[in-house]
Amino acid sequence: RRESADDDAAHANSLGRMGVVLGEQGKYEEALAKHKEAHEIRVRLHGSEHVDVAQSLGGMGAVLVQQGNFQLALEHGEEALRIQLGELGQDHSAVDNTRSSIPNVHSAKKMLPEALRGHEEALRIRRLTLGGGDLLVANSLHNIANVLLRQGKKTKRAPQGKRAPQAGEEDEALSQYEESLRIKRTQLGGEHRDVATALVAIANIHASQGKPTEALKGYRESLRINKEMPGDEPPDAATALCAMAAVLLGQGKLQEALESGEESLRIRKKLLADTHPDVANSYASVGNIHVRLGRLEDALTNFKKALTAQRQIFGQESLSIRETQYGVAMLLAAKGCSVETKGMFEACGRIFPKAHGPAHGKTQEALMMARS
Repeated sequence: RRESADDDAAHANSLGRMGVVLGEQGKYEEALAKHKEAHEIRVRLHGSEHVDVAQSLGGMGAVLVQQGNFQLALEHGEEALRIQLGELGQDHSAVDNTRSSIPNVHSAKKMLPEALRGHEEALRIRRLTLGGGDLLVANSLHNIANVLLRQGKKTKRAPQGKRAPQAGEEDEALSQYEESLRIKRTQLGGEHRDVATALVAIANIHASQGKPTEALKGYRESLRINKEMPGDEPPDAATALCAMAAVLLGQGKLQEALESGEESLRIRKKLLADTHPDVANSYASVGNIHVRLGRLEDALTNFKKALTAQRQIFGQESLSIRETQYGVAMLLAAKGCSVETKGMFEACGRIFPKAHGPAHGKTQEALMMARS
């Protein structure tokens, strides 16, 4: 019986690892099934109050976030933390891991004040127990900066209804990112993937502040680091390329933007499932560049691929789908396909007023085209 129990425990561990890998590939249904199977085995072996059970709950929660089931993900995370605190105590690394992941779920649920409080509490505990120069402290600083940017986007509208961070929150986020980068460089050296990730975050703020030269410098430094590291290009390299394409597009450097966008798409297709949100975003990004280049057929092909992926990820009524559908509808309208586009513009008109504001150009265009 002992050998059988050990075999079952090893099988549960293997299932959990498979769930993590499948989740990273964007195969969320398969990943969730593996985590659930591991959870059932562990409950049968250990009862419901065991740290291995908490680990399975955490694995399921991570996948549920990607699927958009934030409430259930939050419930799993809080239950995992309760079990771990009872079994392991406040200072255990597994407790720290779960405690710092719950604010990420709050952030996904757009509960930004709760997310900020959670990350700040994790930072306070980490500084107290680990010191100010630990890598986990750097991670907390990065997380806080992420939430500050999202809060700024929620609380201020730029001209024409476009959301933009408040300058104070953006500057504070930049300060947190830069402190995180300083710690990472001290602990890891300059040539590390975590350093590359921090450089992209800082470059994104420079891009938002209208500093394309500084932004491109950060993106290129990040790409250089990732290319010189062993192994395949990581998802962060694709993120930097996609962001760089947007900056180059804004500068009117269309061919360079297309090259960056297509390279981002190539990496994401290699690493991720076709239905992963990042793959869909890259298709849409490349489609937008083709529009600027006047290659409407190529743009339409990419938009339709993005739309197919987004429908599998989000269902029908999501802003991401309507944004892509808007691009498809505008291209079809330009080709004279008015019957096919009417329903698309009507669907966009239901979501855009709330997402962008009633006076936004896209909102007005969608409503006008739906009526015509």
